[in-house]
Amino acid sequence: MSVTKGDGFAEAVARVIERDGPQSSVAKRIRIEGRIVRKLIKSFLAFPGNTVSVYDGEDWCLVKSSKYAEIMAALNSTDEDQLIVRDAAGMKLGWVYLVYGNDGYDVISDYTVSLEPIMKKVFSFVEMIERKAR
Repeated sequence: MSVTKGDGFAEAVARVIERDGPQSSVAKRIRIEGRIVRKLIKSFLAFPGNTVSVYDGEDWCLVKSSKYAEIMAALNSTDEDQLIVRDAAGMKLGWVYLVYGNDGYDVISDYTVSLEPIMKKVFSFVEMIERKAR
């Protein structure tokens, strides 16, 4: 399996597959979480100048980054992440709370309503994944 270096989700899937095999339900869940979170981060960064900070429940492991690979590398190292999204002027647009380890499609546990317009396509994507999972 090809692993994207620095992508916490791809690295986690590779570890689970090595341990449990490619059909593992845990690997499937992590793949789903990764697909959703990748789309989420891309939606935030689609606006020039937006930055994302990552709090992993223990530390601010990344502050005000606009680099996709850097953000993805900071995610999924603990059971949860909180993201703070800022605009080009540095003003806080809102936050997203990610919780890993449930069904996969519910990785976005909570968020500020102010981010809904940016997250609209992500929500549609999540709904599609959830319908397929049931």
